[in-house]
Amino acid sequence: FWMEVFQDMISRGLKKVAVFVSDDFNGLTDVVSQFFPYSDHQLCWTHMKRNLRRRFNKREYSLLNKYLTFVKESLTKDEALGHWENFLKELSNLNPSLSKQYEKKTDNYLAFIAYPEFVYSAF
Repeated sequence: FWMEVFQDMISRGLKKVAVFVSDDFNGLTDVVSQFFPYSDHQLCWTHMKRNLRRRFNKREYSLLNKYLTFVKESLTKDEALGHWENFLKELSNLNPSLSKQYEKKTDNYLAFIAYPEFVYSAF
């Protein structure tokens, strides 16, 4: 399905994309890499936070969200990665398998760091 979507966009003139922002749809990351190998694929933080809010109680979600806020407010990639690691550790205490899923997609959740804040503030 995603291949058809991207073929259609290309046939209508799409040539270059700096960053794709999407929910974590099955297979989309691979198709982005295939059709636009120089583009970044940012997974949507709004969807991520909504999913976390549904899975955890208020106290647990609040703790996880604190680390995510630190990530978004980071001034450097290293600082953001440190806060992301703290988030993953807390998440692992609550749900180890979910933490591993997020860890595998670290590059996609932190792609925004390569861009100025005015670009990623909407993610």
